[in-house]
Amino acid sequence: MLHVQLVLTMFSSFLKADFVTLTCVTIGLLFVHDATNLERSTFRKLVGLVFFSLVYDIVWFSIYNEDVENKLDGEVQTGLRKFSLLLNYFSFLFRVSSTHS
Repeated sequence: MLHVQLVLTMFSSFLKADFVTLTCVTIGLLFVHDATNLERSTFRKLVGLVFFSLVYDIVWFSIYNEDVENKLDGEVQTGLRKFSLLLNYFSFLFRVSSTHS
């Protein structure tokens, strides 16, 4: 599941600089593959970072204006922007659903 989120985050980075989610996923992959130094406090910090990334996405979705972005680059990258926005929504819903399961 972390690998799917990693791919979604990488593709959604075409539109926004989302290094918070990317950091969460890579740290989660590190913990899955090598849990020898994993402590309860470290895992709690990772969970807090995941919730921070969800809040970050909610704020970004409320601020993002596609019309302004299209005018800035002369509507050259409209298809890529729409694809990346769709993946941003899907990535957000994927993280919310995986958080509640």
